[in-house]
Amino acid sequence: TLMSDARQILAVAAVLVVLYHSAPHFKRLSGFPLITIHLVGGALARWSGLVPDDTFLVLLSPLHLSALGCITIAAGSELVVETLRSHVRVIRALVLATTLSVLLLMTPLIFTFARHFYVAGLAGADMPTTAAIAMLSAIVSIARSPSSAIAVVTELYADGQFTQTMLGVTMVSDLLVVLLFTTATELVQVGLASSRQGWLSSALLMMSRAAVQLSLSA
Repeated sequence: TLMSDARQILAVAAVLVVLYHSAPHFKRLSGFPLITIHLVGGALARWSGLVPDDTFLVLLSPLHLSALGCITIAAGSELVVETLRSHVRVIRALVLATTLSVLLLMTPLIFTFARHFYVAGLAGADMPTTAAIAMLSAIVSIARSPSSAIAVVTELYADGQFTQTMLGVTMVSDLLVVLLFTTATELVQVGLASSRQGWLSSALLMMSRAAVQLSLSA
């Protein structure tokens, strides 16, 4: 097991070194940002078997979480509060438009696909369960990628009203996804539990969970 882990660590290190040195060359040839080259390189490495399986990648979760923390701090540092205040109406309109359009398009699409085609984990699921999964999947689809946005902004030295608006939409959308997903999860639990118990007890259960979460976050 120790030798196997050592080989997997060496394989990941080799892929990272190759990408680090070859990505600028491919960037000049293709004109794509570095993050795009890295994503394609990682996908090809996983497809070819150079990157180990999920069991080993779980060990890298602390590094992954640390990187997410750095990305969040970097995203916040790129935002200018005065500029966001002057574009609050535009950001609000864009966030609402994208949120509603994604929900209205993705929810029935995912539901129809899950009902008429085989989807792993949904075989034999009833209609309420499929609808709940479709709604939650649509909410997740709203999320943007702050890491990609920050990488492109930093690499291209982008700044100005459009950049600040784009970053504002990205950050607000991610915050909205967290709130919507939490609320939808509670509603789904109440809806699915209503078949086993009354609506009143289910609603009281949801309210008590919300109260506990608010008290813990205060």
